[in-house]
Amino acid sequence: MAGMLRALLGPWAIGGDWNCTPEELAATGWLQLVNGVVKHPRAATCNGRVLDYFVVSASFSHAVLSVHTLGDTECTPHAGASMPIRAEPSATTGITLQGPNHVLPTPPH
Repeated sequence: MAGMLRALLGPWAIGGDWNCTPEELAATGWLQLVNGVVKHPRAATCNGRVLDYFVVSASFSHAVLSVHTLGDTECTPHAGASMPIRAEPSATTGITLQGPNHVLPTPPH
């Protein structure tokens, strides 16, 4: 994933169940490798811990307004997380969000 992120042009954001706390992820050195910043909610998202959060490119970090734990998701024992972002019309003109160019094929069922 680090190679894919380093190849992207422009800002990026990844959200998910990281299976570790933000502090544990930071301790691996991966954030420095991808020039990423953790954005996480204050409230726990799984069994009393914050495991569901976002990692954004350092160049995108300023646009994150906050991160919140959602109480109405059906992903027991996890709760979802929401990350509203700041956008100014002049700052977003010409920017298009897109997924990776290369997606792994879906395995047969």
